[in-house]
Amino acid sequence: MQNDGVMVFPVLRFYCDWALHTNKTHITPEIEAIMKNIERDGLRLNESSETLNRFIKMEQLRQEVVNFCDAAMLVTEVLKNDLVWQNFHGLLMQVLSDQPILILHQN
Repeated sequence: MQNDGVMVFPVLRFYCDWALHTNKTHITPEIEAIMKNIERDGLRLNESSETLNRFIKMEQLRQEVVNFCDAAMLVTEVLKNDLVWQNFHGLLMQVLSDQPILILHQN
């Protein structure tokens, strides 16, 4: 999922890796930026984080899956159906709930 060394679908790749591996220890730069935004947003007067809400709803994942399918010339209409996406989201959350993201701090 790279084009001339540039990650084309970084969020899709992250979720694919996360679903495949029981422990996620490698965080891509794109996901690290999302995590920093969630942390930054959460520090603002205890307001809810829009970045966190988008991450939990998997909005970026949904858009990248649609874009990936478009690029592969696959049908995308089913992915644009909210009920279908909600069902997929629920199933993927069940898979990911038992697969922690381990943040390894470098000293």
